[in-house]
Amino acid sequence: MTSVTINLHISNALPHGNQAHSQDILGLWQDIAAFFRDRPFRASGDTTDNEQDYQVTFDAASMVELMEQALRQSDSFDKYRQALGTEDKPPSGADLQVTISTRNSMPEADAYGVASVFFQQLVLAANISVPGSIQLVGTWFTGDGSAHYEAQTFDSHLLHGAYQAAAMNEWPALDSLPFSQVWTWLDQTESSSTHTALKDINKALFTFLKVAQQRQEYSARTAMLVAYLLETLLACRPSGLQNRLGSRLRAILGDIPEGADCIRELQEIRDNLFLASQPVHRPPLLSSRGADSTASQPGQHNSVVEGGMAIALALLQDLVKHQALSYQFNEQWSRK
Repeated sequence: MTSVTINLHISNALPHGNQAHSQDILGLWQDIAAFFRDRPFRASGDTTDNEQDYQVTFDAASMVELMEQALRQSDSFDKYRQALGTEDKPPSGADLQVTISTRNSMPEADAYGVASVFFQQLVLAANISVPGSIQLVGTWFTGDGSAHYEAQTFDSHLLHGAYQAAAMNEWPALDSLPFSQVWTWLDQTESSSTHTALKDINKALFTFLKVAQQRQEYSARTAMLVAYLLETLLACRPSGLQNRLGSRLRAILGDIPEGADCIRELQEIRDNLFLASQPVHRPPLLSSRGADSTASQPGQHNSVVEGGMAIALALLQDLVKHQALSYQFNEQWSRK
């Protein structure tokens, strides 16, 4: 048995959250820390989709300690984060370790490749379980060979905004799902075994990851990704079916409140981008006060993107609850 441990340092690891949401996130990470003990994990470490069976042990103690410290000192992660720019700057980083074991030999590049896929699956599972619950910002690998590989970045800002939008609009309903249930469902998608998505559910999940990488810029590009994500989940990508997105959404999640109906605007932004009639904005300044910095950037489409992501999260949670991988629509008509 060959085992390799990959170390990931995160300089900005604490997600956003009010008091109640912070407690939910801490509970999730406590579950994550206990979940991965020699857990089977099928993945491809290179871009040739050469999948293999591995066993994964994940040490998340540093993240749990950071979150527990934040809640001891403050009522919520948001209040704790407010002190990041002061002289008494509290710690906000964490060090995670993933140990990968296999019966076969494991080249260094494959080990880092499998670890990267694992962290991507963790981003998906954590956000579907408790939206906005994971933040990997300011990341780098440490240890042997780490200088040759770049760690990926995923922000919680947009997903937290989606969670807030759903709460403010009282639609769609977003729940806290057991992490084990979501991880089991994610295994069924086989998304960890490929680098090129062919199935619609994996196209949606890979797009979800790209949205989570967008940081605090809610540009037309981000809106396009969210529109694509929704159209893929609801099988509206073929030409002529985009106008059915709203009706299919209502069939699954119920009537859409007027304040939460962002479908048409999302599609308009996407169409305007292709027609080159959409304004292009300078990349914004990023700061620890993410909500303030984004809100001050004109034309960033905050509410539309957040509302669209709230819908995408609700659809993914619905699929998990019903142990399904896709939606199928049978639209019939007849003459009498």
